[in-house]
Amino acid sequence: MRLSQYITVLVVIAILGIWVVGLHVERVRAGHRIHYLDGQRRELLREHKALELQFEAEATPEKLRERAQRMGLIVSEDPLGPVVGRQQ
Repeated sequence: MRLSQYITVLVVIAILGIWVVGLHVERVRAGHRIHYLDGQRRELLREHKALELQFEAEATPEKLRERAQRMGLIVSEDPLGPVVGRQQ
């Protein structure tokens, strides 16, 4: 082989090497981004679960009744009074 052929082969190998390194860098960056997003997803799931538990705790009948009394929607302390038509 002549010198020009060796140089051509070396240039092609160098170009392929640079291309492979570029692909590797892209994949590593994508992996880091996926890891970061997975952590964010787990944090959001924890927050969502905490908010669901808080909502369920606030939606108990006792809490709903207290809130309705504070808003003036329930005047009587007797829970069945308005339903059966008892007078206050």
